[in-house]
Amino acid sequence: MRKAVRLVAYTAWLQDFRANNPDATAEQRKVAWTAAKQGEIRKGRKIIKALKRKGYDLTKPERATEAA
Repeated sequence: MRKAVRLVAYTAWLQDFRANNPDATAEQRKVAWTAAKQGEIRKGRKIIKALKRKGYDLTKPERATEAA
């Protein structure tokens, strides 16, 4: 669940960051994420909790083995 929270938080933050900083480099993005990470992960937890309260559940699918 921890990875899901981080993914939700980062994805939501990244959309806002790119909209506000279209010319930012990868290095600038990394620095900005480090500064915003703690608050954004808190938001990610709230989003996941809200989804659970509404009856949604996140599950990671099992990896399919390749048929050889």
